[in-house]
Amino acid sequence: MMLAGGLLFAQEVRTETYENGQTKTQYTVYGNYIEMIAFYQDGQVKETGSYLANKPHGEYRQYNEAGDLISAGEYVNGEKEGIWLYRAGGGDMLYQIEYVDNVRTTVNRWVAVE
Repeated sequence: MMLAGGLLFAQEVRTETYENGQTKTQYTVYGNYIEMIAFYQDGQVKETGSYLANKPHGEYRQYNEAGDLISAGEYVNGEKEGIWLYRAGGGDMLYQIEYVDNVRTTVNRWVAVE
């Protein structure tokens, strides 16, 4: 006989709203771990991320109002870690920045050509 098990966590969902009633930010709380989704006033996702013990922790994504990804990376205990990608110049430039212990170690930039 084989038994499967898993951990169950109580969850609580908290929301902040704009004056028009649209959700501004939604937090899903699992003890000291929180998942966050922020929205523009039109309902489009603005950013996603998570927190552990009130510090950014895990994947972070930021989007422009058109829904295009403009920033992506990872936090570890409140500090940027590893490779982060940033779009700039209306999407024509891409920056790849590597962080070690929240310090930039390398920066690469690419520009789109027509």
